[in-house]
Formats: sequence, C-alpha cells, structure tokens
Amino acid sequence: MKGPYIMKKLTVIFLAVLILAGMCIPVSAATNVNFKIGSFLYEKDGFIYGIPKETSCETVASNFEGENVIKDSSGADLDLSALVGTGAKIKAGREAEVVVIGDINGDGKLTSVDYLRIKQYVSGKFELEGAYFTAADINADGSIKSIDYLSVKQCFSGKKDLYTGMTAEPYTSDLPVTTFDASQQRLSRDKITIGVFRFDGELWDDEHMSEFKNEWGGDYLMSYSSHDTGRKVKTLYSLCDKYGVGIFGRSLPRYTYPNPGKPNPVDDDPDYVEFDKKLEEYKYDNESVWADDVYDEPRSTAFDWISGAIDRYVTKFPAPAKTFFYTNLNPMNQQVGNLEGHGSATYTDYIKDFVNKVDTDYISFDIYPFDNNMTGMSTNYIYNLDVVASAARESKRNFWIIIQAGQNPVPEGMTQLMPKKSQIRYQTYTSLAFGAKSIIYACYSPCWWADGTSMINQDGTKNEYWYVGQQLNKEMKFLSPTFCQYDNVDVFALNITSSVTGRQMRMQNKRAKQRGYGESRGFENFAAESDILIGAFEKKDGNGYAVMLVDNTDPYNEEATNTVTFTTKIEGTVKCIQGAAETVLTPDANGVYTVNLTSGDGAFVTVS
Repeated sequence: MKGPYIMKKLTVIFLAVLILAGMCIPVSAATNVNFKIGSFLYEKDGFIYGIPKETSCETVASNFEGENVIKDSSGADLDLSALVGTGAKIKAGREAEVVVIGDINGDGKLTSVDYLRIKQYVSGKFELEGAYFTAADINADGSIKSIDYLSVKQCFSGKKDLYTGMTAEPYTSDLPVTTFDASQQRLSRDKITIGVFRFDGELWDDEHMSEFKNEWGGDYLMSYSSHDTGRKVKTLYSLCDKYGVGIFGRSLPRYTYPNPGKPNPVDDDPDYVEFDKKLEEYKYDNESVWADDVYDEPRSTAFDWISGAIDRYVTKFPAPAKTFFYTNLNPMNQQVGNLEGHGSATYTDYIKDFVNKVDTDYISFDIYPFDNNMTGMSTNYIYNLDVVASAARESKRNFWIIIQAGQNPVPEGMTQLMPKKSQIRYQTYTSLAFGAKSIIYACYSPCWWADGTSMINQDGTKNEYWYVGQQLNKEMKFLSPTFCQYDNVDVFALNITSSVTGRQMRMQNKRAKQRGYGESRGFENFAAESDILIGAFEKKDGNGYAVMLVDNTDPYNEEATNTVTFTTKIEGTVKCIQGAAETVLTPDANGVYTVNLTSGDGAFVTVS
C-alpha cells in the first residue's frame, strides 16, 4: 500500500513544482505586443496607452498585427464599430490591457459617471484597481486625488482636453510593398555584407585578393578600373571565383549622371540602344558576378528606362541565374541648390519615384558627409539617411549605403587634413542604426580621394584606414547574426546639444514622431552624458526588442566618450554587442542598465 501512496504523493509534489515554476517564469514577458509600424499607441507595464475617448475598435485594431485582436474585459470579441474602453484586452503577441485616460467605467467615453466614480474613490466609497486605477490617475503621479476628478469634469464639460496630441490613426505609407524573391542571388540578404568601391588592377593577384577576403573581411567589389578590359579582367574574375569574392561587373554599358543626360531618355536613344546590343551578346558564365553595375546616380527621368532595362535583364537571366541589375542613387546634396538635378520636385519625391517605378529589392545610395576643412558635416546627412531608410522600411526593401572612406584633395597651399577613425566608425554605426544591411567603403584603393586617404594605396601598401575598416568589418560580422534577426522600425535622438549634429537630430525626432515613433517600445528612461542617436528595432519573431546606440558627441573628436543609461519595459535577458564581443548586462538596484561608448561608436542592445 505504501508504494502507490508514495508514488501518488510524489506525483502531486511534482505537479505542484511545475505549477509553481510556471508561475515564476514570465512566459509572456519576452513576447512583443505586435504593433504595426506607424502606430502612435504604446505599451508600458502591461497597459496600452494613447487611445483617445470615443475611438472605434476598427481604428484601434488597425494599429496591431493580426485579426480579432481586441476583446472586451471578459475576453469576448468586440464588434468593429464598438468603442474601445478601459479594461479592453489587446491580444496581439503578448496580451495587454487598454487604458483610456478618464474612462473609468470602460465604455470608451468620458461622462459624469467617470467623474463620480473617481470622486467616490477619493472619499473611500468606491474601489479602483489595475487599468481602471491607471485611467483615473489623470496626472500620472501614482495617486488619485481631487485634481484628477476635477480634470475629468473639466474635460466632459468642454473646458479641458485630456487627449491633446493623441490619435489612434496609425501612420500609413503611400509606397507600394512588393514581395521579392532574392533566394537565387549570391549577395546575401540575410546578413550584413561588406563591399568596396574601387579595387585597382594593381591589386589583382593572389596575395591582395586573399588579404581582402580573409584578413580585411570584404565580401564584394563594386567597381574596378574602367580602362582594364579583356584578359586582365578575366584574371580578376578568376581570382574572385577562387576566393569567393563577389563582383559588380561592367560587361554592360555603365551610365552615370549627367551622361546620357537627356531630360527624358527613351529606348531608341543611341546611348541606350548600346545597352540592348550588349545585353544580347552578354553571356553570364562566371560565379563571381553577383550583379551588373549599370547606372550610377540617375535622374528620376531615367527611372522608366531603368525599369524596362531590368525587365529585359531578368528575361535574359531568369532564375536560377544568380545575378541582378544594380543602380546606385543620388545623395540629397548632389547638385546642391538644384533639385531638378534629381529630376523630381524634392529629394523625397526622387526616392518615392524610384520605389514606385523601379522593381528592385534594395535602395542604394552614396553620401560623403565630411568637408575638407574638417569642421562640419553635410547639413542633410541624417535627413538623407532617414529618407532612404524610411522608404526601404515602408516598401520592405534592403537599405545599402556607400560611405566616405577618404578625403578630397585640398587647394594648393592648404594642409591636407585626413579623415578620422571616429568619422568612419560614426558613419558605419549611424547607417546600421537606420537598418543598413550592406556597407560599402569608398574608396578601398585610390579613385577620387587624395593620395594616402583611401584604405589601401595603389601599390598595395596599407594606410591606417585599412586597419580601421578591418576592425569595423570584424565587428559587423560578429554583429550580423543577431542584428539580422531584427527589423528596424525608426530612429530618434536624445540629449541634443552637439554643434555638429544637434540640428539634424532635432529634425529627426520631429520626423519620427510624425510617423508614430519617438521611443523604443522595449526600453525607456534613456539618459546620456552627451548626444546619442538611437535606432529602434523589433525582433522578427515577435520575441524581443533592440536598440543601436550611436555616440553623436562630435565625430571630429576622437577622445570623446559617452555613457548611456536606460531601463527595460519587459522582463528578459539584456545583452550588449559592442566591438566584437557580446556581454550580458546587469542592472543596478534600480533596474538601470549602463553602456559606455567612445567617439562615433555603436552598441547593439537586445532584450528578449
């Protein structure tokens, strides 16, 4: 009799342990509330905020991924025409409860009933807890007093608005979203890739190609000398095949603004007829050709031709061919003072025109922000990144960028001031904060920059920038597996004082808020010693958040440092990838985490 009794008792104990363990594990804590990008609503401590009174279920539902995500307080589906009130439940990923400020009885309205209930609570005649207590705490000071019910009375009597600035209408993009199948392409879309503009013919040997791939960490070559043709180019292709290096080939005509330069190019223009002739003759038979580099910095008036050329290119090389048609777009500061140089009314229109007309899974552009005097930065640098990154985000395309890795020659008689390590690192991590998936250095070997300012000299000797790139590449490859599990959702700034980047970051905050974003949903209470740019990310599987913290103190000051502190909104493990190492962060007694940055550096912090 004892044996069955003991087994039964052990079973009960085992089940009890499981139940207690389940109670102790925050099963839902690591799961995101699945907001759609552009939602102005936010979640904190298990409550959904930002919904004004008299907002329909249909409007609120448009802020979340999934169907039938809104339930009443008992868990039943709400009719789309019904008002969403305090106590309603959002079931989109992690469950959260709605708080409509001032709505105490949960009908989604603000009336004398709500005023009386708060007044009764203050006098001890009515109980409030959970979402209802939070809705009654009008001034959010953690307690409910007469000032709270008086605010509600003023609101329903029309003397005060408790919902100024609130809207449950999410930001919606006017850009089309196209589903691309890039599975046949050799340039991976699921990791950070590293390219270079210009790899001179003097480097076309085993030593330099092996060094580029295995020591420096490059993935592909975007350009090579146009005067190198025939047998020599075949040597380059053979070396790329041998070492697994990709190349953006030039077997087809390569156009660049302002050539052809016609205001409205058409297919029968002689310049473009040559493309079709070469395309017909072209035999794709080389593993190293990842793309064909056809058009650099086109005007928008060429987009129709580019679209047709891509169609003809894909017809010529259908899957399983693993190459694609590449075009690189203008930066905002190209043809300064002459937006007609882009062919569109504004630069934003230029990028939108590209997305609307040209069928690619990427948007690529180049921008070189630092001037020759080494005292300032392109006034539209961050804005330019934001325009392109936003279009890529909204149209579900990859964002690629060519960054400045050199310096223009200065006029005779002036001292050549070289780029700083912090400037190259700043561009890289700022681009990653905006969600860039491919970083391309211009230039690896000399092209237009002053002698000695590219990564490597024409004779193959290395400059100090080669080692800067080598370290950055090591960091990006270490970061890549984690980084690519997340989607970039927006970028905002903090502690804006810098004379170099301050104005640009203030404008970035304004743009982010217009899109329904001004903070990271998984983190809060950010503070920093100096200027910080914060790229916000959400995990693709809905189980975590991340931020890319980028020092914005002064890219010219290599000695600058910055300390960032923050707390998290969800329970979970907080990790930081910085340099080429990952650490688990431990909070202080108040739940505050700390990350230290040097000039221009970034740190990718996750909570999951």
